[in-house]
Amino acid sequence: MFSIRHSFVAISFFGASSFLRSAASAQSETSGTDCTPVGGLICEDTTWAADASPYCATSSIIVGCGATLTIEPGVRICFPRGNLAMAVGSGAFGPGVLVARGEESTEIVFTSCESDATPGDWVGINFTAAAVDASFDNDGNYTVGSILEHVIVEYAGAGEDFGSAAVVVTDSSPFLARSTIRNNNASGISATDVGDNENPFQVEGCTISDNSAGSGGGVYLQRCDSAALADNSIIGNSARSLGGGIRIDSSRSATLTGNTISGNSTRFGGGGGIYVNESPFATLTGNTFSGNSARTGAAGIYFFIANSATLAGNTISGNSTQLDGGGVRIESSHSARLTGNTISGNTAQSTCGGIYLYFSRSVMLTGNTLLRNRAGGQGGAMIVWFSDDVTLSNTVVSGNTSETLDGGAGGVYVNGSRRFSLSPEGAPPVSLLDNGAYDIWNDNVFGPEENDIEARNIWWGTTDVEAIQDRIWDFFDDGTRAIVLPTPWSTSGFLDFTGDGEILRDDFPGLFDCLSGPGSPVDKPCSDGDADRNGHVDVFDFASFQTVVRRGSQP
Repeated sequence: MFSIRHSFVAISFFGASSFLRSAASAQSETSGTDCTPVGGLICEDTTWAADASPYCATSSIIVGCGATLTIEPGVRICFPRGNLAMAVGSGAFGPGVLVARGEESTEIVFTSCESDATPGDWVGINFTAAAVDASFDNDGNYTVGSILEHVIVEYAGAGEDFGSAAVVVTDSSPFLARSTIRNNNASGISATDVGDNENPFQVEGCTISDNSAGSGGGVYLQRCDSAALADNSIIGNSARSLGGGIRIDSSRSATLTGNTISGNSTRFGGGGGIYVNESPFATLTGNTFSGNSARTGAAGIYFFIANSATLAGNTISGNSTQLDGGGVRIESSHSARLTGNTISGNTAQSTCGGIYLYFSRSVMLTGNTLLRNRAGGQGGAMIVWFSDDVTLSNTVVSGNTSETLDGGAGGVYVNGSRRFSLSPEGAPPVSLLDNGAYDIWNDNVFGPEENDIEARNIWWGTTDVEAIQDRIWDFFDDGTRAIVLPTPWSTSGFLDFTGDGEILRDDFPGLFDCLSGPGSPVDKPCSDGDADRNGHVDVFDFASFQTVVRRGSQP
């Protein structure tokens, strides 16, 4: 990659004139058109002005020789149907800078010249290793270097192959900001070998929608040392295999903050929202994953060999898969941390509607809410499958269901997993309320003590021992299975306004007094009525109350 701090010498290449097209000669080739023709090698600083727009490519374009191409707001650049592209920088012709800064009301548009434009009409924009990186001041504001801001890139993706995209970035770090990348026959953005600690690759405030690729329909990151995606909308993209919205491979320290990843899909693989593979320290904070779908694997978030990953404060809702893991799947990974996430309304036609831990270890979950997730098989809320040393604390698990014939574990299903613990000593309690036939199902083999489940200090919505035991499936239901240890249990919790250790009809007045509209904050004592912990007491909490009371929690 090139830094703007490096100095350049514009080199005169022998025979380079054969690559340079003057406007006059290009005009003769496109006489009768209403656009300014452009093409070939740009070897000196050039501005494409708004008053000469639109511009029509007569050949592929390279910005090289240390030159800067500046494109003014409102300019429209079109490419005829075929395999034409724009490259920024070139191994043959040296570094280049593309400064395309539109405005919110006057965007720059890269598009097809065809009246019947379709995805794949042209190739796209390629920031090569010779593209000059974007630079920023101490406050994080862009100063110089390659940038796409308030730009639309559409109908690209001709000649699609593995890793192709409408915007390709290789070993460089342009700044992609507040732009729209849509309707392309390839990934919206593909970035390989980008970013470092001093100069991360940044995508900020962009809308990346309706793109279709083999993998990583919206964004595909590979071998990235430092990449940051913030406040983007990644919507309606599709992939044939993995990562309908985003795919991240073999990258370190990728961070996603405040993004909306919605309505993306995979046709044959998993990770409808995002697929993260062999990428340690991936951090997802404050994102929304909703309405994504996958043929196999997780529909919302799929981590595979993603050690030390962090999921914090995300909303993961309404995602669906035909197989396992509607919301989140963490596979063959260790030391993941899930904190303060809301995982609700996800579905799996097979097993596990909410969180699926699969052959992973040392995963810590705290402060999460798992609400109304649904599975065709076991684990409406969560499955822990051959995953050792998992802890679950300060978490609400409520209203999740399993549709197995015997009612199954609508809550948490555990198999082949040693030292699984709920509400470990000193940690805030877990609340298990109204999760189908069973809140906890221990399918570990009876015998070793490490196969028993520590489930102490849990709020079950009751303190009645028989009612609690009815919510557990373990050795006492099948003598070949291990034990769940539920004592001592919490004596009060969500929806228990009277503090008597039971959720009964006489708690309703307290709940009624606290009912509020969406967005109304709650404080003690009304916080006890916020069973789904969405920040206000509302009809969803009332529905949880009705269900628990109807189930009959009193002795």
